[in-house]
Amino acid sequence: MSFNADKFEVLRITRKRTPIQADYNIQWHQLALTKTGKYLGGAPASDLSWKPHVNSRTKSANNSLAFS
Repeated sequence: MSFNADKFEVLRITRKRTPIQADYNIQWHQLALTKTGKYLGGAPASDLSWKPHVNSRTKSANNSLAFS
């Protein structure tokens, strides 16, 4: 089975002030680090808050209703 490493991202979920720094690789390609990740339609942040997802949905709704 082959993987497209460009489609993978690393989302570190931790509450530590100084998280463990490690590089993640698939087939010798280093994966990109991200602060938020899309998972089943939602977008939790690395600190397990839903603020980025809620802001995105609010912005989308406001644009649909032409509030901005």
